[in-house]
Amino acid sequence: MATVRAARAGDKEHILRFTAQTFDWGDYIPEVLDDWILDQEGRLLVAEEDGRAVAILRLARPAPGQGWLEGMRVDRAYRKRGLAVLLTEAATEIARPMGLSVLRMAINETNVPSVSLATKMGFRPTIGFKSMVSPALPGGRVPGVRRAERRDVEAVLRMNHDSPSRGLGFSGWVSAMLDEYLLARHVDAGVVFVSKPRTHEGVEASAFVIDDHADGVEIANLCGVPDGVRRLLEAGLRRAGEFGFARAYATCVRGGSGEAVALAQGWSDDCDSADESGVEFIYEKQI
Repeated sequence: MATVRAARAGDKEHILRFTAQTFDWGDYIPEVLDDWILDQEGRLLVAEEDGRAVAILRLARPAPGQGWLEGMRVDRAYRKRGLAVLLTEAATEIARPMGLSVLRMAINETNVPSVSLATKMGFRPTIGFKSMVSPALPGGRVPGVRRAERRDVEAVLRMNHDSPSRGLGFSGWVSAMLDEYLLARHVDAGVVFVSKPRTHEGVEASAFVIDDHADGVEIANLCGVPDGVRRLLEAGLRRAGEFGFARAYATCVRGGSGEAVALAQGWSDDCDSADESGVEFIYEKQI
């Protein structure tokens, strides 16, 4: 019978073994495992059976009161034993004393087993985000685009909450409801950009432009008028070229103006494999 506990350094060998070939390309777990085990803000849970870790689930805390579940992996030899349910239930129980009132996770729309599990556990789909990709452009400045400043926080926050995402952010594979505190942190980190042409009295569009990924720049949380979104997408592509990346990625609300503008600019769907679409739904549960 499996038991759930916090991950330890001694679990690494077993975890790395059963996560080595999760996907055709491998898995990202080996790259983040050390950080997840040491993270004091979140918890990496393992299901232990036969004296070793046979399944994992990470509970992160991206913002005060908000939890994020990711990295569910189960050793192939121990599947169909209810370990995913066991870990999700344990994460929910741990989340409450951590001061979390909501849990979220991302599930690809074609992942029927995960959708079934999330629904069974009381999670409900909210926003669908579509992943897009485009070749980088030569580095250079886009007129009217600048880094956001603290004075822009109120306008950018209002713009996000009035957008099709309804204020739900999704970047770096983590989702959280944007509030003044969280947005200000990202502005201070220098990853929020705005479009504000001289002829326009206020900010007309905003986006997160993150350039610390291994293989490209990520453009996320796009919102605003189409012309402003177009400028921000171009700025992201030029930033990718400036940093020597071959491509940039954009995460857009499915059916939103960001997706429409990106498609018009020649961006294409970015699918990890032939078995999945490029759309991830954020599932949410109040606890």
